[in-house]
Amino acid sequence: MKFDSKKDLLFTLIFGGVVLFLLYLLIFKIFIVGNFTPMDYFIAAVLTIVITYLIWSYSDTWYLIKGDKLIYRSGPIRGGIDILSISKLTLGKTLWVGLVKPATSRKGIIIHYNAYDELYISPQSNEALAKALKTINNKIIIETWGSNSNS
Repeated sequence: MKFDSKKDLLFTLIFGGVVLFLLYLLIFKIFIVGNFTPMDYFIAAVLTIVITYLIWSYSDTWYLIKGDKLIYRSGPIRGGIDILSISKLTLGKTLWVGLVKPATSRKGIIIHYNAYDELYISPQSNEALAKALKTINNKIIIETWGSNSNS
């Protein structure tokens, strides 16, 4: 079962703004200033890689439940976690810090798995993904951010 990532306005503005700014820097140097030095070629290559990474991550983020694995993909970032190792889901909260955040929206799901690991994702429907995970591992505690009710 595949779940696409939700894209909210804040993330769209941030991704779009950064991409447009980097494109502006790249185009300004190529067409306006000219006079490429060897360092400019390096900077242009780095800017092109960063722009490509941002567009790829924004447009190709999704989640897949396959057997007892939750597989995630966000551009070149790919991974999976064992659904049976998930202890808790926190719905509707944003995880601002951490290394792996294959998400394009706020108010997604924080997945707590293994002893101390967390993964932040942002499916179109938090509830649908949580329900699908709970059918595979009924020991998962589902916590909705801002409420005290657990399922």
